[in-house]
Amino acid sequence: VNPKAVWLRDRMGPYRGAESGSEAQRRTDYAQAGGEGVSRYWLTPPELDHLKDGRFDPYPYPHEFGDFNALLQPWKKPWYANPPFHRISRHVRRALEVGGPGILVIPIGPANALIMEAGLTMEYLGRVSWIDPDTGRRGGACHCVKVVFPGH
Repeated sequence: VNPKAVWLRDRMGPYRGAESGSEAQRRTDYAQAGGEGVSRYWLTPPELDHLKDGRFDPYPYPHEFGDFNALLQPWKKPWYANPPFHRISRHVRRALEVGGPGILVIPIGPANALIMEAGLTMEYLGRVSWIDPDTGRRGGACHCVKVVFPGH
């Protein structure tokens, strides 16, 4: 178990089941720090090694303690990145800043995987603020895409 996980476990105490507010955040921090049975860092599996061939890897190690900080250091091109899966947006922003040529491997949700496997087209709509049907007020905003299903 990594030292940060032990420190967080000692700080937050044992897992107590249902959580809310800051307790939930502390539990998430603990899990993301590599708590028992949970990892926030994953090595590239052998079946994807071909994507790395001849490319600079800014995330070569499965932890952040004393390692190369890929968010701050320059990347050599071409690059291959399998960034930590927590707070993924900051790593995508870094890849966009660095630019190509490069390969970024990140997790996606099941719905996106189904859409991509079906070969459907997605168009980014930005953050959409949805309307509450009872009050007519705008409420929860989220990033949305339009999925196009072609006709026969």
